[in-house]
Amino acid sequence: MHVKNNFFLSAKSNFKLMRAIMSGEPNYMVMFVTALCNARCPMCFYWKESENADAKLELQLEEHIKISKNLNHLHYLSIGGGEPFIRKDLPQIVEAYYRNSRTRIVTVATNGSLPERVRAYIDYVVEHCPDIQMRIQVSIDNLYEKHDESRGLKGLFDKVLDTCRVIGEKKGAGAPLMFSIGTVMTPMNRNDLKGLRRFLDDNVAYDDLSLIYPRGNARNSSFKDVSLKEYREAKKVFESIPTTSGSFARIYQTIDREAKRGIESYLKEGEPGYPWTCVAGKKMITLTERGMLTPCEMLCQIKPEIDSELGNVRDCDYDIPKMLVLDKARRLRKYIENTHCSCSYECAALCNVVFTKKQWPKILKETLMH
Repeated sequence: MHVKNNFFLSAKSNFKLMRAIMSGEPNYMVMFVTALCNARCPMCFYWKESENADAKLELQLEEHIKISKNLNHLHYLSIGGGEPFIRKDLPQIVEAYYRNSRTRIVTVATNGSLPERVRAYIDYVVEHCPDIQMRIQVSIDNLYEKHDESRGLKGLFDKVLDTCRVIGEKKGAGAPLMFSIGTVMTPMNRNDLKGLRRFLDDNVAYDDLSLIYPRGNARNSSFKDVSLKEYREAKKVFESIPTTSGSFARIYQTIDREAKRGIESYLKEGEPGYPWTCVAGKKMITLTERGMLTPCEMLCQIKPEIDSELGNVRDCDYDIPKMLVLDKARRLRKYIENTHCSCSYECAALCNVVFTKKQWPKILKETLMH
């Protein structure tokens, strides 16, 4: 396997990235490949969709191929659910966007319950997508039985450790893979985060730790009761991550730090503290498992009075770029810009850092320093 360890991306990769950023098309898509899930997390904002999940109604591989053929500059694909690895055809879905949409970075967020599916995914993508950069984020909120309880799935923690070993093994063998740990901060784990960090440092060969502020319409709203002070203290616990040699990991960590600063500012000051004009509905889009296109996954929850659905791709010949120039899409973009739409959603913050040009010098400087 080929390992990309140079700090600076190759000229070819740089050119492709800049071409994507400068294009008028979306470059980042959050994609829910399924609502099916074997866990029942009380902090989940997608729980209603999971409770009403039906695989027969979800976009099939052939439909993803059609969608991918109409997207020319989709540089980054962020895959969630449900539990994405429940879909056996996940590797082929990724391959479709790699081949047809010029997608070169793919993140999959997983609860870590299916280690052998993760192994098969990595092997397939390495073989069929030679220029791809993978990122897998495994959710770990606590240790042992406390983690199982927080995710509503008995025996999950042992499976998570198996998944971590698989990812570490594949990365060690040369897979172009960034390994992230995602921790949702809740009242259930806020006193255990130092112990969790020590355990991860001693037992898991991660590249990145991501502390996630609870968001959206959680199954149990009490799990969102986290104060700004608690978030700040927890963030300190998750900082000081050892710098990795991989260029993608180093750049990602820099962007993530800047995104976290913006989220903290928003939590402190509200909308006035949000440092960006959100790019949702323009450079960032969201596609649900049933084909509904939206600017982002949070708009319908934080602004339920707004009709934030842009339409179903099945009704629009699977052509997302055409959907984004329709009147409704233009009106929603205007709304996002004019109201300075703001939230604590990490993916949106990351995109806003990347697609705000005035942030680029700071990103470059901090990446070189770390």
